[in-house]
Amino acid sequence: MAPYVFISYSSKNTETANAVCAALEENGIPCWIAPRDIMPGTDWSEPIIDAIDQCSVMVLLYSSYVNSSSQIKHEVERADGRGLVIIPFRIEDAPLSKFFLYHLSTSQWLDAFTPPLDKHLVRLVEAVRVIRDKGEDVPVPPLRPRPLARVSWRVGLALVLALLILSSSIFLYHRPYATGGGDAIDLAVLPFKSVGSDDNVAELGVALADDLINRIAKLPQVSVISRNSVSEYKGRELSVQAVGQQLKVRAVLTGVISREPGGLVINAELIDTATNRRIWGGQYPTQDSAQINLSVRHEIAVRAAEKLRQKLTTEDRELLDKYGTQNQEAADHYLNGRAQWFERKKPAVLKSIDLFQQALGEDPDYANAYAGLADAYIVLGDYEWEKPQVAFPQAIAAARRAIGLNPTLSEAHNSLAQALLLGEWNFQEARQEFQRAATKDATAYQWYAEFLSMQGQHDEAIKNMRAAQRLDPYAVIIKRSLGDLHYNARQFDDAITQYNLALSQDSMFPLAHDGLGFTYWQKKMYDESVAEFIKELELDKNNGDKVVELREAYQSGGVEGYWKKRVEQLTAEHASSYDIAVAYVGAGDREQAIKYLTRACDEHSSWMLWTKVDPWFDGLRADARFVALQHKIAPG
Repeated sequence: MAPYVFISYSSKNTETANAVCAALEENGIPCWIAPRDIMPGTDWSEPIIDAIDQCSVMVLLYSSYVNSSSQIKHEVERADGRGLVIIPFRIEDAPLSKFFLYHLSTSQWLDAFTPPLDKHLVRLVEAVRVIRDKGEDVPVPPLRPRPLARVSWRVGLALVLALLILSSSIFLYHRPYATGGGDAIDLAVLPFKSVGSDDNVAELGVALADDLINRIAKLPQVSVISRNSVSEYKGRELSVQAVGQQLKVRAVLTGVISREPGGLVINAELIDTATNRRIWGGQYPTQDSAQINLSVRHEIAVRAAEKLRQKLTTEDRELLDKYGTQNQEAADHYLNGRAQWFERKKPAVLKSIDLFQQALGEDPDYANAYAGLADAYIVLGDYEWEKPQVAFPQAIAAARRAIGLNPTLSEAHNSLAQALLLGEWNFQEARQEFQRAATKDATAYQWYAEFLSMQGQHDEAIKNMRAAQRLDPYAVIIKRSLGDLHYNARQFDDAITQYNLALSQDSMFPLAHDGLGFTYWQKKMYDESVAEFIKELELDKNNGDKVVELREAYQSGGVEGYWKKRVEQLTAEHASSYDIAVAYVGAGDREQAIKYLTRACDEHSSWMLWTKVDPWFDGLRADARFVALQHKIAPG
């Protein structure tokens, strides 16, 4: 396989270069790196030139050592001349020499000098994958000579632009910050920093950011990065422009909270990430030293929103006003519940239910808390941590209660749509509820994407999941879900890439190991498949004996032996009928597979909704009984 990425680096940064190479190749992106790919005893110059000519992307590990390396300068000059996409991966906050300013002036930088490196590798892999998927790996043009007048042309253009900016400076200064257009998200609200080492104030800064996200995200046509992704920036010292580049946002709302003798003082500012220009700023003193009252939160949200939109309509102001509660404790319980729910792990989801109920104890008419409860029961039922017949009716009831209290609450309509889909298999009403939601957050895009995928609308499903990922780029669950969508579309290599991206961020995420196992199976990579299934089981320390049995079964009986042993284990532990059916498919027992799929259908397992598109069941599609089950799930 020809290399796709050329890795250029100083020998002083060998360890980091090897980590970059490993991350890319583990995600299906072949690399060329010296000295690994140079035959011993050969002159280095010729294979380096040949490799650059073959590749489509250069990843340049930029550090202070690079400025003094003539070899790296030759590599960059060659890559630039050949038209490669150059990604400077800055592993040190070092200034650029004039040479690199000249050659990299149009390149998009990735800052990676703040630990941990793994997080930056995830972004690098995603950046290269996006370039590859967009088809920018077109045939490389011949080496082009540089025009002698290039520098003077740039200077001339700069003078023209300067005159244009100067002539319109008054207009630009007073113009509101406009949203919309392109893939960029409008806003990221970062955790507000605390002055000094007061942990309580620091937590208030996180809570304030959560609150502002929930408020501003209600506005139509204003896209806001989710709370899950901005929480990654808590305690980190990064420039606004670096954050804008990483999250692909147009503006950042952030600030500082200090504890003064008379109470708290909040300094907030909205900054344009492209120009580092301050769009708006304000100071808000409070007389309470323990919490930030709702009126201050509302005022900051309104002032920032006014700058994000050309004009706030009456409906916009009503959305910002209708936060759902005037009870401070209820609002904080709700936000903490959402933080727990985002983890998508059973203990955290159960904790979120407790927090949502505490919020309702403070304010029984808090619609947002009912929507949160609905979402928690949806996850319990979908992952079968609770019987579907128990969880989904509670989810539907909570979502309907939320809509009854606030018919304009978008998240409640999304909750009801998902609960009706998974709990009652009501595709028609679910679609109507998805469409009634005026705004979509990352979870809403994710759920709608899955709704489309279940019906075989794979391209549109992937498009919506990508929209979810733009709003929540660090969400492991969305990376895993995007892998599922590629898997259902029979795009197995892309599925593997997404599952590995999820695992590079959280190696303990069981559903990503599960997805990899099934995808490797489709590619007949049985050793790798079984290894992933076993890794998933090993995450639970109570599965030690099962793991030993499965390894022995695979070694002695191959794939059939593995699945027969898995059937035996699942039956003994009274697992769900759907899981037992899946194991019987692996074991090649059609009769038992149909029997348990029929039981799963009678039990209304939400996983049955995927059987229409899941490649695992392709061997059953000609069976009239399987066809009958499909009609039962989605009549007509």
